Amino acid sequence: DQVFDIVKAYITKMTGEKNQEVARIVVDDKEKHELGATFNEWLVFKSSPIMLDQTRMLYALKVNCMDGKAEVTMSNIRYIYEENRAPKHYTAEEWISDKEALNKKGTRLLPLSGKFRRKTIDRKDFLFNKFESLLK
Repeated sequence: DQVFDIVKAYITKMTGEKNQEVARIVVDDKEKHELGATFNEWLVFKSSPIMLDQTRMLYALKVNCMDGKAEVTMSNIRYIYEENRAPKHYTAEEWISDKEALNKKGTRLLPLSGKFRRKTIDRKDFLFNKFESLLK
């Protein structure tokens, strides 16, 4: 119950963050110790006074709490890029894979899909590290 309460408090806080467009808890089952939430947030690639390069990232978090720990899963990651011009829709599976995001030699990230991959992994790492630190 304690792990569930800690995780739920943080996810509730996340849903109110300023970079969230539409975020909500969709599964809240304290008896089964399960939480699920959907997020719709902005990932900013570059921001300057004359240019803002960003994408909308949508994803789901699922949390199962058990025996003093939590198993967190991030899934269904999608992007909407250049929303105000000619919107492009991507899924993480098709867009940030090694095939799409790395050069032919596999030694560096490509400019467009690589920036999505980098920011997505940074966000995932931030969230998972945050959950880990909350539960220590």
